[in-house]
Amino acid sequence: LYVGDWVLAAGSPFGYENSVTLGIVSAVERYSGPKGNINGFIQTDAAINQGNSGGPLVNLKGEIIGINTFITTPNSGSIGLGFAIPSNNVQRFVQRLIEFGEVRYGWLGASLGLYDDTAAEALGYPMNYGVMVYQVFIGSPAEKAKLQPGDLILSLDGQRYTDDSKLIYQIGDKAPGSKAVFRIERFGEELDITVTLGERQKEEEVYAMHGLSWPGFVPAPLNDRLRELLELPDSLRGVPVAIIYPHSPSQAVDLRAGDVIIRVGSTVIDSIQDCYLALGTVPKDKLELTVYRDGEEINLRGAP
Repeated sequence: LYVGDWVLAAGSPFGYENSVTLGIVSAVERYSGPKGNINGFIQTDAAINQGNSGGPLVNLKGEIIGINTFITTPNSGSIGLGFAIPSNNVQRFVQRLIEFGEVRYGWLGASLGLYDDTAAEALGYPMNYGVMVYQVFIGSPAEKAKLQPGDLILSLDGQRYTDDSKLIYQIGDKAPGSKAVFRIERFGEELDITVTLGERQKEEEVYAMHGLSWPGFVPAPLNDRLRELLELPDSLRGVPVAIIYPHSPSQAVDLRAGDVIIRVGSTVIDSIQDCYLALGTVPKDKLELTVYRDGEEINLRGAP
């Protein structure tokens, strides 16, 4: 399927049954659907209105290439921004419905995302080079396979990724129990990690698992702006804490946003790289940190 291909959309807009509209493919692999849906949609300018959802999108040969799903509009009417789930995706989902009675999605058990220029410099990773692992859920397939926070995912099953939404979609598209081979960079070292994917649970259950996020915080590079904002002495070295995950191991030992981590266990921390590498060696049932807070060093330790 190519941008510019002619397509027809069929459905019952506003109750007018068996209506057909004509347009072209405006784009493919749009990953910004409603309610976080990242299905890799086909975008078309064929007029689609309320009532078209569930109708087919076909090419000029009459082949179904997608299922009309949603539109983007400021006024509930078509403005030429319609989106359809690709037919190949639908076929896979239907096969899973036949086999299992429900649609099952693959689950890695890690929080993935992109990074900006400042983070890239602090991490030592090139910009637009891969997808960052920020958190790993304790007990998840990712943790069992030794994937670590700070890892940079370069490819999945040989396919290169620099877009987190596309990578997350491809992980979910794989069947639970299947193998996924991730090529990662871990601060200068490239590794292949094979993960046996789990089954993604319902959204509310996934959110509830955030208490199992390891390490449960997001570090930030210590730059001049943060040093001034936090009123830190010029001699202080370490890694400031930007975000704390609720009920996580880090919150359990009373780590707070604004703390500056200066040691993980006995390892002195001078950079984000130091922090992530040290966390990779710490037992998850015993987190020990030394932080700078309000002008003094504080030792945090406990069993999360």
